[in-house]
Amino acid sequence: MLSVWSGLPQTLAYLMASPRLDRPHFALLTNGDDLVFIKLENQQYGISQVFAPLVNHRELEVACQILRKIAEI
Repeated sequence: MLSVWSGLPQTLAYLMASPRLDRPHFALLTNGDDLVFIKLENQQYGISQVFAPLVNHRELEVACQILRKIAEI
């Protein structure tokens, strides 16, 4: 199976290429089983832990909470 991290370089390049760097940008990496959230704000990246929502029900709840918070921004 492909690692969830294999998409990180391209995701970071897309985030940095955004024309509006005055506000935070978010991305979600997935390989179908795992999730990683990426945040770019003020030219600095934040990377979440790896979530495995199909294996751990609690991680599914946390991932959904994160998505809801991003939707509010």
